[in-house]
Amino acid sequence: MAAATKRHGPHASHSIVVRVSPEAITLFREGKPLPTGAVVVKEKYADVFASGPLHEYAVMVKREVGYYPEGGDWEYEYVSLVPERKVVRGRLANCAACHASAKERDFLFRSYGSAGQGSSNGPP
Repeated sequence: MAAATKRHGPHASHSIVVRVSPEAITLFREGKPLPTGAVVVKEKYADVFASGPLHEYAVMVKREVGYYPEGGDWEYEYVSLVPERKVVRGRLANCAACHASAKERDFLFRSYGSAGQGSSNGPP
């Protein structure tokens, strides 16, 4: 698990469900940049069927140009629910540093859904 976490960041070793705001889902699936206001949520579950309790989730909200150029103008939020609720949000350097490796894909890893269009082996 530690090796997977080191390679794939905080999103490793979980079953995930990715949700994208309706106005952005087609662009997301096509691997194109998302519009200002788009939201991507990655839910993380401990069980393989993503049917148990939600353990953590990550949220990315596309902000206006200039909000956070180093992070692709995304606002990042990470919420742990187990063992207790912890929230970090805003211009998160750790998130931006990892997502910078997907800069050419609007800072989004798209290794899931629609046959992995725009795929990579990292977090969302």
